[in-house]
Amino acid sequence: MNLEALQYLACPVCRSDLRLQDGILNGSDVQAGRLDCVSGCRSYPIESGVPRLLPELSRRVSSPLEHQNSTKRSFTAQWNLYRYGNTTWGTTVSDRIQVALHELGWSRSDLSGKVILDAGCGNGTLSRALSELGATVVAIDLSKSVFRAKEHCAAPGLHFVQGNLFFPPLKTDVFDAIYSCGVFHHTPDTRRCFDALVATLKNAPHVRYFSWLYSKRSWLFNITVEQLMKVTRRMPSQMLIPMCGGLAPVVELGSRLATTSRVVRYAPRNLRDRAVQLHDLLSPAYVWYHTFEEAKRWAVESGFRRVEKTIYHASERDDDRLARVLDRYRTVCRPGFGVLCRGLNGEKERAR
Repeated sequence: MNLEALQYLACPVCRSDLRLQDGILNGSDVQAGRLDCVSGCRSYPIESGVPRLLPELSRRVSSPLEHQNSTKRSFTAQWNLYRYGNTTWGTTVSDRIQVALHELGWSRSDLSGKVILDAGCGNGTLSRALSELGATVVAIDLSKSVFRAKEHCAAPGLHFVQGNLFFPPLKTDVFDAIYSCGVFHHTPDTRRCFDALVATLKNAPHVRYFSWLYSKRSWLFNITVEQLMKVTRRMPSQMLIPMCGGLAPVVELGSRLATTSRVVRYAPRNLRDRAVQLHDLLSPAYVWYHTFEEAKRWAVESGFRRVEKTIYHASERDDDRLARVLDRYRTVCRPGFGVLCRGLNGEKERAR
């Protein structure tokens, strides 16, 4: 953890400032120590350079549902399965950064000097790509994936944090953008996650808040995969991970054959990436489905001036490479939709 991170972090319970105590430093990087809430809520440990700002470590007594321990376990196992240097959802890092910029409505030059929250950073590869383009990035995840991400993706201006989006350990009015892809709908309450982060955005016209959510799937999915999910989400990781590895060749072969016969279209994936995708599908304790109209209502009620549904097609002014990237990415984003919220209305009260 770099000391610079303290200007963005706060107690997850009361949002008070945090003070470093007993820090073991390497220059401005803190390898271990603790962060004390100045209001006395509790001390939070820094382990392997990552602050663990979880509500259950404070004196607050919150419910096991809010702690989301099952979600923490499932996504820790998922990202332990991931191999660095591999694709994520069949997409390279260079392609993912183009997609993320398209989703945020920014160009590469727009990132310089921006402060961005990656809410649910997973393996951390996109967080690093954003920081390498000049942004300061706070990358937060509930799972222990942040420790592997810190090890493999550390970069100047990139701060990994273990935290719970129900209790965001973040100061108010500090971020220019929030980016969250496929995260909120895997918590006990999608809207609670969305609402909890709004106050961390600067109250300014230029701010962005992007979230990608699941939409309801087909009846065939409901009577097949949905029924399997009811079983697999109860399976321990030591059983589910080998199962996903065994299914990966079958699913990938079937996907490619279906694509060849033009029944459906899928982006080809290597088997490790396919196993991670299957684990992502079969393991989460919570999977909620939403509509764009529903998400738009949340945004309007939170005071956003403009709300758009993301279209995964390039416009005439976009270059050919982006068009090709988005054409491939549509096979990844097809089960859901992206919603981009712009600019906060200063007159409206925002949840704190």
